[in-house]
Amino acid sequence: MNGLLGIDEHPRFHDYVVKEKRPSIVYQDSVAVGAVLPEEDVQYYDVPPEYGVTKHRYTILNNHVVLVDPRTRTVVEVVQ
Repeated sequence: MNGLLGIDEHPRFHDYVVKEKRPSIVYQDSVAVGAVLPEEDVQYYDVPPEYGVTKHRYTILNNHVVLVDPRTRTVVEVVQ
């Protein structure tokens, strides 16, 4: 499965997230595509429109930036 962000967008998006200084959440399970995040204690943030994934949100788990489907709370991409 190809990611939502193009491979060239990963570094730029990662830099954007770092500049936002959002807190990383301690997540006990593996940070991987398909993981379903808990309903509580996870803060989701909007992805800026220039990245083209406006139907998804992002969060930071164990210092990993992940894109999440907000309807299901499922991790759809881990941004390296």
